[in-house]
Amino acid sequence: MKVDFYSDVKNKTLNPNLFSNHAEEWAKKICESGLKKNKLERNKISQIRKFYDEVLRFSDFVKAGEDYKVILPYIKMLNAKAAYAEGRKLVTEDFKVFIKQSLDYLTEQDPKTFDIFTNFFEAFMGYYKLYESKYK
Repeated sequence: MKVDFYSDVKNKTLNPNLFSNHAEEWAKKICESGLKKNKLERNKISQIRKFYDEVLRFSDFVKAGEDYKVILPYIKMLNAKAAYAEGRKLVTEDFKVFIKQSLDYLTEQDPKTFDIFTNFFEAFMGYYKLYESKYK
């Protein structure tokens, strides 16, 4: 499965299912990949929430007028943080892939895509909480 922000990348046409079906599919996949013996062992909501909170923090910087080009390298450092969390067995490879594929869309020339990522992550979190609650 691939993160697809756009149904037409060239024309930057937003995937109409991005914040609904697509976010839900990713939430279900990542939640299920963290299960062991029907119990959530990785990808616990507290770990996922740390990443989401960091994205929100960066979003606040951008909204406050900080230079997006200066912030972008720090946003992309979430890839390293996801790899570290996977190495510590806190998140699964699926979550790391979710972060990487999402961040791959971000470029210096298009700060609006960061807003799309922030909203996608928000939708993902809503669905993730639903699936995570089934395994408590």
